[in-house]
Amino acid sequence: MKAILIFDENVGTGTVYSLPEFNRFLGMYDKYSFHIVCSASSSAGTVTVDMEHGSDERNWASKYAAGNEGTCTTNTTAQTSGLGTDLGTTVSQGFGRIGVSNSAGICRVKVWATGRNA
Repeated sequence: MKAILIFDENVGTGTVYSLPEFNRFLGMYDKYSFHIVCSASSSAGTVTVDMEHGSDERNWASKYAAGNEGTCTTNTTAQTSGLGTDLGTTVSQGFGRIGVSNSAGICRVKVWATGRNA
């Protein structure tokens, strides 16, 4: 297994999605682990990572209906990090993507993913 950097973007209060080049990797496995790293933010908040999957790369559904796959609490003075998982309770469709949102402020977010089958 190898961690792959699948997201490296500035994130504000809207949702920003991973690039389509990672859709196949994010649909390849049934279970994922995420490492979320957030730069110092313009204001304290929470960065949330949600995983979606689908079979046609156009129509997406939340993979884990009970909530998000990871969070990272941000502050204005230091880099922070968090870990999250996709529990693997739902079999993946052919493609996947992550949506990253921030409850307040703007910060740089990097997300690494490691996948495996259940």
